[in-house]
Amino acid sequence: NMLISGFCKNGKLTDAIIHLEGMSSSCCSPDVITFNTIIRCFFNRGEFDKGVEFWKRQLRKGSPPYLVTSTILLELVFRRCGLVRALGVLDDLVTEGCNPDLVTYNTLVNYTCKEGNLAQTSLVVGNLISHGFEPNIITYNTILHAICGNGHWKGVDEIFHRMKETSKTPTIVT
Repeated sequence: NMLISGFCKNGKLTDAIIHLEGMSSSCCSPDVITFNTIIRCFFNRGEFDKGVEFWKRQLRKGSPPYLVTSTILLELVFRRCGLVRALGVLDDLVTEGCNPDLVTYNTLVNYTCKEGNLAQTSLVVGNLISHGFEPNIITYNTILHAICGNGHWKGVDEIFHRMKETSKTPTIVT
């Protein structure tokens, strides 16, 4: 991992991938840190699609579907390419057998809220629900913080109503 990190920091992504392949054929299997380092390297170089394809290729080769890697990948795609592309990548990952969890979705909710784009937040929540998840108190608190920060007070009542409908009890953070 230190070698791969060094290669990536020095702009030698090809060498990093060659070393990764060597790890795969030896007793030293790549892990979540290895994959995260290489994916970040692709993104730092502006090669977003290659970073996404790299992770999908690793999944097809039988690498464990590390959720933390997928969440980092989605964060990078969202920051650099936007939500629509991130949701497309999310669907691709599901197809590859790397299913998101609520933390993954809450990460996307957090980023859309930080941008103040509540329409995008709504898309993420809709996607979350369509994949069989239910917003939790963290999801609601994140949205409430964004709504209050943007002065959309009418939306606060709507969120509290949804929380009540789904038996989510407000916390001290709320």
